Amino acid sequence: MSNRPLRKFTKRLIGIEDVTPTDSRLKVIGVFNPGVERLNDRVMMLVRVAETLPAGEEGKFASPRVIPGTFPVQYAIDELTIAPEDDGDHRKPIVVGGHRRLAFVSHLELVILDRSGREVLEVRQLPDLFCANEYEIYGVEDPRITRIGDTFYITYVGVSEAMGVA
Repeated sequence: MSNRPLRKFTKRLIGIEDVTPTDSRLKVIGVFNPGVERLNDRVMMLVRVAETLPAGEEGKFASPRVIPGTFPVQYAIDELTIAPEDDGDHRKPIVVGGHRRLAFVSHLELVILDRSGREVLEVRQLPDLFCANEYEIYGVEDPRITRIGDTFYITYVGVSEAMGVA
């Protein structure tokens, strides 16, 4: 253990204004939950980027979903009616038919930081970090990175109707 005093770091590294929406109809509403690992003299962060559509008319909402395997990514937009029994959770309304649908879609982007991990050098959209199949049509979330030897292992959560919406 070092006897050096800890210094609080309060600078925000990346925000919604630093990320380009993947579709002109969408707006970025969050950049968060990074997986982080060091590579040589850089710090690499995989961040979750959440995007949504503008609010719809009362009692309805538009739910974006990824068309698997497209890059640049393409979206289908489902116009849905909110069920009378909806609990008011605007992030994942209950729709007619009784199931939940997300009001947003997520993907991962690579953020490259300097050696200190305190300055952003680059933000990259990577085609391999978008939806790859029907189990990820509502996006990918919660990246984690682990280095074992010279290999980096990345895990994430895929979200779809088939796998459920948490």
